[in-house]
Amino acid sequence: MLSIGQHLALATPWWSWRCAAVRKALWASILMRLRKLGNERMKANDLVGRSPASWKDISGLRKDEKTQARALNGSPSLELFVGLAGALGIDSRECIPDTETWIAEAAVHLSHYAEGRVRPIGKDDALAYCRIVLPWTRAGMRTMKELERDLAELTPVCRTNVLNVASGLSPILEKAQPRVEAIACKDRTMNGFEEHEIAAYVLGDASADLAERIRAAAATDEQLAAELDALASIRDSFETLDELPAPGLAPRPRTRVLLHRAAMAFGILVATAGVAWGGYELLHTPPLLKDDFSTRTLSYETWHPHLGRRGVSATDRYLRLLNRGSVVTRREFDEPIEIEFDWRWIDHGNYPLYGEVFTVCLRTNGEHKPNHAFEILDGLEIEFNIVENRVRAIMFPREGGTAIDSAPMPAGEWHHIRIIDDGAWIAVYIEGPSIDPRYKSTPILAVPVPDNLTGRRVSFFNREHTNDIDHESHVDNIRIRRFQN
Repeated sequence: MLSIGQHLALATPWWSWRCAAVRKALWASILMRLRKLGNERMKANDLVGRSPASWKDISGLRKDEKTQARALNGSPSLELFVGLAGALGIDSRECIPDTETWIAEAAVHLSHYAEGRVRPIGKDDALAYCRIVLPWTRAGMRTMKELERDLAELTPVCRTNVLNVASGLSPILEKAQPRVEAIACKDRTMNGFEEHEIAAYVLGDASADLAERIRAAAATDEQLAAELDALASIRDSFETLDELPAPGLAPRPRTRVLLHRAAMAFGILVATAGVAWGGYELLHTPPLLKDDFSTRTLSYETWHPHLGRRGVSATDRYLRLLNRGSVVTRREFDEPIEIEFDWRWIDHGNYPLYGEVFTVCLRTNGEHKPNHAFEILDGLEIEFNIVENRVRAIMFPREGGTAIDSAPMPAGEWHHIRIIDDGAWIAVYIEGPSIDPRYKSTPILAVPVPDNLTGRRVSFFNREHTNDIDHESHVDNIRIRRFQN
């Protein structure tokens, strides 16, 4: 039976709690990097006679050195962090770890310094814990019974590690857990303010009259007060810039913007439109599966932990498949489905015969042969074949295939692909810089569904390692929806 503290460690995003212990633990990761990089930069400056060569040289950022020392030892300030990074010539992104590492380091810090600590947690153990628990928390709060079921599905070594970390955090989280006052549905009221008025108030741009009216309304409207508090948190938050794409690669098919005042206003407007969006969602069925890999991890809630093959990662915020890397959906799809995603391939061979072969396999059980070339054992394969510049359908067993019109798919360029399995036919649509535009709305390939397939999962994989040549594909923005005519 899990304790309350273990349940908190396994089922809640404790790293988002608004409490001093968690806030200090998260800041610790940033400050450790800032101090290390700062000392390295000042040592280098001192050797060549440049400034700043010591913390004293940048004391003008605050009244005295003691203030900086306090900031570097647990009383941080966002303004001071940015000021120090700027004065030292440090890229602030170097001070902010990826999500998994950040949470893992916070767990380690809590286990060493927080009230209620019982024993230290190692960083490797904390990282392994995060890889399991992060997907669980994204899926929503779990009951004790659900957690015990999920733990039972882990390998013995993995289960022991996760429980050890949870036990180390348990008394700390029990003490740190913030109290949350529930707002009853009956108390919710429509506040009557326009989105732009709320945004202006949160950003401090509202007129005195509007600000007074909003404050007066919030004093008696708990829902409005909670909304203002949440939006103020958005205003006070900060984000890191996304890394630039690798040289020679097209940018990913997402819009990336800097966090500036206009962007914050837009985000607040979107947040205040939650009720309208909720109504939209009621009328539009959400995807059966959705993954944009923004967490830099593969979710075991989405992808089966025991099927597929090694050679997969998501650390660059897209799915990377290397040398027959393969992922298989955890969910089985009995209904007609529509699959949509973005894809590109990386040319490591610089020779046509060594081009990529990227595959989406439908109606599969997801198992591959254990030996080279690690072909999948069942299903209907939709193959995007760079060697032939064609989209092909390969039936199981692999006895030839169906080739359709030429489809040039240059390396490094994103292509948008849509596959429909309506139960009787499978149709493939594709968009790309060298693809005939008609294939956006007209299938480039359509084949009947074989009646001998028993699998119900979907797999994404790429070509195997061949003649010392690596093969690599990137996949992003995967959506699987229930297909409706």
